[in-house]
Amino acid sequence: MSEINLEKKTEKNPLFTIKNIIIISLIVALSAFSFGLGLGAARHFFTEKEENTEERVIEYDSGDTNISYIFEDVSKSVVSITSTEVFRDFLSNNYSRTSQGSGVVIDDGEDSITILTNFHVVEGAAKILVLLEEETEAEGTLLGYDEESDLAFLSVKKENIPQGVLLNIKEAKLGDSEKLKVGEKVLAIGSPLGYKNTVTDGIISGLQRNLNFSDRRLKLIQTNAAINPGNSGGALVNMSGEVIGINTVKIAGSNLEGLAFAIPINHAKEIYGEILEKGYVSRPFLGIIGSEVINENNNDEYMAGVLVRGIVEESAAGEAGIIEGDIIINFNENDILDMESLMNAIEETKVGDEVKVIVIREESQRIEFVVTMKERK
Repeated sequence: MSEINLEKKTEKNPLFTIKNIIIISLIVALSAFSFGLGLGAARHFFTEKEENTEERVIEYDSGDTNISYIFEDVSKSVVSITSTEVFRDFLSNNYSRTSQGSGVVIDDGEDSITILTNFHVVEGAAKILVLLEEETEAEGTLLGYDEESDLAFLSVKKENIPQGVLLNIKEAKLGDSEKLKVGEKVLAIGSPLGYKNTVTDGIISGLQRNLNFSDRRLKLIQTNAAINPGNSGGALVNMSGEVIGINTVKIAGSNLEGLAFAIPINHAKEIYGEILEKGYVSRPFLGIIGSEVINENNNDEYMAGVLVRGIVEESAAGEAGIIEGDIIINFNENDILDMESLMNAIEETKVGDEVKVIVIREESQRIEFVVTMKERK
């Protein structure tokens, strides 16, 4: 049997003495503290950098532009317009009819302010009242207009505007409608149904849209911003607070939604400049009566063109040598297939421009003329 010697002592490992254990514990504690301190410092350093970076981003990109700020600024340039038209029946009784629209202050002059609106808003008006602020109206006079582009310009004398109201009126900042892009966000500001300073938002849905009316042809901006009766003549505004169009028409129907149009502001600037300079708008005129014709002989001379059925006396076409029976197939480097393409090409010229016109005369004779565009009277 084995014998257990109780007196025999177990040898101690010098590493695990109480003294050494205390020292090791202190070293571990200090190391942990140092590691924690270093980790905390590192976290603080990098977190601070990340937080600072995030703050800079927030300050630089604050998200979508606040519509309320744009509206507050631009609404100082938008007014309401009430036009009164007077009728007389066969018994000499007078009747009046009022219509409402909007306008944009485009010139803050020394003695008066100039307001841009649609011609159809003030057409035939015997009296025009401009609502500048709630319960503050002033009479406006027609400074000039261009029926074909559906634009009119009103003048309101400053002496008829209370000083406190006058201080709140601001000349609109006009943008560049040539720089517009489809999908760009816009606001429509005006007075639909007489509700002054109403704002709706949308996007640019299309550019260079041709709309033909019985008495005018317009090339317009298309938008889905809500436009209703009373918005005509109001402002279409980009997200920089610049007026880039004049709201003019909405196509309505049970199957239609979000189909509204505005006159490009660059076109309005040109019209205003001509009215100030000449008192009217000068437009180029070729001077023919024509109709579309299609080549049924299947030769290579032309596919289609405009047959000249008549020449206006002392017109540009007549003076150049174009005669009845000629078929216009090219105007100023534009192929002509119908009256619309000819009208579009003419609109790109100015009075006094010399343009090349190619016609087909009988027996397939191809003749080239240089036509000096004259002014339409």
